[in-house]
Amino acid sequence: MGRQGYKGCAIHRFVGGLLSPGALLVYAALLALPFAVGHLLGWREYAGVLSGTLSATGLAADVQMLLGLGYAAAFMVATILAPVLALGAGLEFALNCLRGRQG
Repeated sequence: MGRQGYKGCAIHRFVGGLLSPGALLVYAALLALPFAVGHLLGWREYAGVLSGTLSATGLAADVQMLLGLGYAAAFMVATILAPVLALGAGLEFALNCLRGRQG
């Protein structure tokens, strides 16, 4: 039995290939997820570690540094890489529509 009858799951039909517009949007969302989680957990106050300031939460300095650097790294990824992928998805979708193919 070949792949002619294979319909695939709904996510596979939405995402398509590895560099399809849907896949790029999924990658952008996955890259922004750690920042959203860190922000909801309140790790923003530990980002002061970058300027040498420890917060008065009672956590060990090592833990504060880890949380602060993790939050800063997640922020950079969410504000630099995720928007580039989302813009790329929009551009690829528009180009595919202009060419007459499905996005």
